[in-house]
Amino acid sequence: MKSNFDYITIRNYLDGKLDHQSMHEIEKRALDDPFLSDALEGYTLKTPDEKHLSILQRQLELHIALHQEKNNALHFSWQRLSIAAAAGLMFIIACILFWIYNFPTQKKPTWIKPSVENVNPKPLNGK
Repeated sequence: MKSNFDYITIRNYLDGKLDHQSMHEIEKRALDDPFLSDALEGYTLKTPDEKHLSILQRQLELHIALHQEKNNALHFSWQRLSIAAAAGLMFIIACILFWIYNFPTQKKPTWIKPSVENVNPKPLNGK
């Protein structure tokens, strides 16, 4: 079972500042979680330096925030991919419309509308 109690909660438990239900919950979790029971015992034996602990906590929070920001910058979620696909499709449509309106269409092929030519017909009797 994983305990998610932070230093402040444990310190408030040891100082008796929590309500009875919260204290009971911590004691119940400490019975099942050896790490939490060791933490409670260690905090009762030695009170850590508040200034030193706050510096370490800030460094840890900064490290975690930078790590999450780095992961989020490289992670392409489905929202980002759908926006990129929509932008690409709009760019292609704009290029096609630009091409259609700015370049004249080709003339129709000659087989659609036959051209009239002046042809001198040969006489049938070969003269």
